Amino acid sequence: MLCQDQGYQGTMMAKIEIPAPLIEAVKHSRVIPFLGAGASKEAIDPSGNSPPDANQLRDILAQRFFGKPIPNRDLMTVAEMAIRNGSGESLVFEEVRKVLVH
Repeated sequence: MLCQDQGYQGTMMAKIEIPAPLIEAVKHSRVIPFLGAGASKEAIDPSGNSPPDANQLRDILAQRFFGKPIPNRDLMTVAEMAIRNGSGESLVFEEVRKVLVH
C-alpha cells in the first residue's frame, strides 16, 4: 500500500510503501510503534496549537513545581528534581499529561 500525505504548510511528503504484513499487524493490535523525538514536531491540534518542545515543557514544569524558570537544566533533570522534591511521579506525570492534552 502506498501512503502519501500533506506535510508542513501543505507541501506533499514522499510516498511511503507500507508492507501488507505491517498493515495487518496494526489492524490486529500486534504492533508497538516507536517514534523518534521529532515525531510530533509538525503536529497541531484542531485549534492550530503545537505541542511544546523539550525546553518549553521544562519551563512549564519548572514554573509549576519550583515557581521559577530553570533554564540551565534539561527537561529530564527538572522532572527528576520535581519528583525527588516531594511532588512524586504521579503529580509530575499528570502535569505533563495536562500540558500535552490541554
